Amino acid sequence: MADDFISINIEDHVTPKLPLVPDAIRKQVADDLTKELLKAVKREPPYSGGITRKQAYGVSFFTDRQRRWFFANVDNLDIPYNRSHKTTDGWAIINTGEGRTLENRSPNAWRVYGEKQPRILGLIGWRKLSDILKSNRPTITRVIGASVKVVLRRIFGR
Repeated sequence: MADDFISINIEDHVTPKLPLVPDAIRKQVADDLTKELLKAVKREPPYSGGITRKQAYGVSFFTDRQRRWFFANVDNLDIPYNRSHKTTDGWAIINTGEGRTLENRSPNAWRVYGEKQPRILGLIGWRKLSDILKSNRPTITRVIGASVKVVLRRIFGR
C-alpha cells in the first residue's frame, strides 16, 4: 500500500463547520478537538479472550491444505497473546503549516483503523477512524462550545 499510515486533518473538519468564525476561535477549536480526538483513538478494546476464525469468517479453515498443516503442527505451535500497544501509541499530533493533523504511522495502523479493516478486528472491538468520529459527535460539539467560550473569555476578559 502506498500510504502505510492513517491520518485525519482536523482543519478539514473544523473550517467548513465554522467558516465565518475568526481564526483565533478556529485555532482554539482545532487544538482542543485534536487533544480530545487523540484520547478517543488511543482507547483499546478490552481483551476478550479472542475471536475464533469460525466466529469471524464462518469456517475454521478456508482450504483443506490449511487444515492439514494446522493439525500436523498443532503440537509445535506456541503463539502467546501479547499486545504491544504500538498501534495505539503510534498516534501523534502533527503541526503542519495549514494546521493540525492526527496521524498514526505505526505498521498496519491503516488496517486496524482504516475503512478496509478485517472483520475479525471489528469483532474484537477495534473501531474504524470514521466510526470513532461518528460516535464522538456529542463530545466534538461540547469541545467546540467550550473552545469558543475560552476564546471569548480571553478576548472580553470574563
